[in-house]
Amino acid sequence: MPLDYLDFELEIGLSDSADYLITVRSRTRIARELSSFPFTDAELEAQLLRLENAILRTTGHRRTKLSPRETTVQSFGLLVGEARSLYYECQQEAASQGKGLRIKLHVQSPQLAALPWEFLYDPRKRDYICLDPHTPLVRYPELAQSTTPLAVAPPLRILGMVANPTPPLRILGMVANPTDLTQLDVDEEKHRVEEALQTLLRRSLVELTWLPGQTGRDLQQFMRPGYGPWHIFHFVGHGQFDAERDEGRIVLADDQGRARPLSARLLGGLLAGQRASLRLALLNACEGARGGPFDVLSSSAATLVLSGLPAVLAMQYAITDAAALEFARTFYTALADNLPVDTAVVEARNAINLQDEYSLEWGTPVLYLRAADGMLFVLKSSQEQDHSVEAPEGESTEWQKDNEAIKQRIIAKKESWEQGREIETAARVNLRRTPGYLNKQAAGDILQEIPTAARLVILNNESQSVDGIFWWNVSYQQPGQPSIEGWVPQTNPNGVMLLRAIQTRPFPHHTEIDPEPTAPLAVRLPQFQRRDSVQHSKSGIGMVIESVPTQDDEEVIIAFPGVGIKKLLASLAKLKKV
Repeated sequence: MPLDYLDFELEIGLSDSADYLITVRSRTRIARELSSFPFTDAELEAQLLRLENAILRTTGHRRTKLSPRETTVQSFGLLVGEARSLYYECQQEAASQGKGLRIKLHVQSPQLAALPWEFLYDPRKRDYICLDPHTPLVRYPELAQSTTPLAVAPPLRILGMVANPTPPLRILGMVANPTDLTQLDVDEEKHRVEEALQTLLRRSLVELTWLPGQTGRDLQQFMRPGYGPWHIFHFVGHGQFDAERDEGRIVLADDQGRARPLSARLLGGLLAGQRASLRLALLNACEGARGGPFDVLSSSAATLVLSGLPAVLAMQYAITDAAALEFARTFYTALADNLPVDTAVVEARNAINLQDEYSLEWGTPVLYLRAADGMLFVLKSSQEQDHSVEAPEGESTEWQKDNEAIKQRIIAKKESWEQGREIETAARVNLRRTPGYLNKQAAGDILQEIPTAARLVILNNESQSVDGIFWWNVSYQQPGQPSIEGWVPQTNPNGVMLLRAIQTRPFPHHTEIDPEPTAPLAVRLPQFQRRDSVQHSKSGIGMVIESVPTQDDEEVIIAFPGVGIKKLLASLAKLKKV
């Protein structure tokens, strides 16, 4: 049985000065403090280069004592002050409950996001936090949407792609190797992935398909609804960070076999064709986790999570073939064993460490996650695969005809939406063994269409009353049965998914939805957003940390330099944006 986790949230805030706000949260306690950033831009760049060299030079080097290179990495990853104290308290609490402690890292500052947080070091244990299965570390971009596990009857399908433009990867694999860049041995790259997966392939737990081309057009074709469904996209090739455009990208090939960079934003758009099933992208490419100094979400990995992928694994430094092979073998095996993705990453880090205990390459992979608990898949056993999901006895199916009619009206409008983006026309809510909805032999959570939720989504897609995206908390009650709750997304009127406009937290109250809504629903949005600069008559100008609408007002938590952190009512304090 997978290990359960408590959450330890470590948030590093934005700042216009040398000070930045550190917030640590556990289930029962919140601590905040202002801290100074110890480097100038030039010093940070030099320090990061020293760290990268320290990591790369450890591979294959034997020593009997701690090397200066490893000391450099360790000293950079120390938890200090109150953050360390709360971390130890939470560790003890989790251990007393027989659980682990998942470290969720929210970094708002692009400068600080560039730091290799995967090397956080625990001096009390004299070991790295990321190598302990009880303390996985994941990077969580600030997004309102989370995802639910996908129920999968084996095999797990992986699409592989090797971009190697002349001549030239369910995992769908792709290898890209343009002729005008450093050449890869395409056959060898494919063989390494197949070697890593051979046990899972033999047990029919994984199905690997290599994409037969290396261009963006080839990938677009395999992302269409008639292909797959794919669960994982595995890319092998070259990656870049475009400093001028402040965006990450992978390098595919054009029709002549030359390099054709593809931005992570466009890659996310292509992968969206398999949004219903695709849960993970693994980018075995240089600089896939590298971001710029102006946008914390500019790396390829963060951009793909922003586009809707539940999880992305990318490399922050170059990685040797031996380490990549060991990582993939252990990681995919752990996923097939129904472990959460962050636990699978810890297992894979330790596999690299066991293979070469003097290497620090285990810290090269970076996991970006939006799934709340790390569960991307639930692989059903053979006994479960025959179980069917049944509607409650005697329930009318008239709503399905109604739903289809409205769906056709929406499809007729889609020419006006961004490139004919597919709009979700039926919401899926998570049901926990609701009587009548599950075959009595089936176990666990399943996905089931609820007519009320479906109609609500369709209604909101047609509504002209709300701009932006947010989430309704839907409560659905069927006579004689317990209520069902779930999150239902709403798009803005033109259907464009304005992900950067997502509210940073759900509204605090449930919205009761009538089974037959007849009018568009409205909601009051908060006046102040996180990171807004606001002015207060007594405390001066500060930065908004959090803002929560109340019934009659709005509670705003603000960090004032030189004053501290205050919680104020917006109208009473007469706050003004500046």
